[in-house]
Amino acid sequence: MEPEDEINALNHTTAFQPAVILLGYDVRKAATDVFIEYILAESSQSKIIVIGQQLNDEQILNCLLAGANGYMEYSALEKYLNKAVRVIASGEAWISRKMAAKLINKLRTN
Repeated sequence: MEPEDEINALNHTTAFQPAVILLGYDVRKAATDVFIEYILAESSQSKIIVIGQQLNDEQILNCLLAGANGYMEYSALEKYLNKAVRVIASGEAWISRKMAAKLINKLRTN
């Protein structure tokens, strides 16, 4: 994604304040956590689901700590996207139990 595309995405987020945002990890890769922080600074009520392909635990954890409400593999989109959006919109997280445990442990150590 080009920098002007990122600016346009942030502007749309500010203008529309969507309830749920699907964010492809490939847009910013290692800087996705920073991009999540920017999005939430402009649209604090939005919930973010990061979509990726075989991200490692650290990548997912960084996104969650930045404010993402869930993570989903591209391969699961067709089967679980509707359910994930409903779950996230209701205030719950869409992460594995393993990732929930890692998140809790990370929060305890900080």
